[in-house]
Amino acid sequence: MSIGEYAGKVLLVDFWATWCAPCRLELPGIVAAYEKYHERGLEIVSISLDYGDRVPVAALRDSTAAHGMRWRHVYDGSGWKTEIVKRWFVASIPAPFLVGRDGSLAAWGDDLRGEKLSAAIEKAL
Repeated sequence: MSIGEYAGKVLLVDFWATWCAPCRLELPGIVAAYEKYHERGLEIVSISLDYGDRVPVAALRDSTAAHGMRWRHVYDGSGWKTEIVKRWFVASIPAPFLVGRDGSLAAWGDDLRGEKLSAAIEKAL
């Protein structure tokens, strides 16, 4: 995945895992934001920190489908050892990052949780 692929779009990069209760609590808001803002230029990429020996690819696909997560997912089964986790300095999840149309970081962390998500997306759009 390259941020350059999303030039001109607002991109929400969401680090999460199926075993993470706070991550699952955020999903309805993320799904609603995708439905509301996708046509205006919002894209989402979810990075799963699940482990392949515990959550096979098929199980992850079933989980994302059940939650209505109709966007791109990155999953290599390495959990916390996934290379992109290191590159983004993720230390806990959920870990959302909002990248603006110009490729700059528009918001991250708690500024993208709950009620704050829509406001941050609106501002970035």
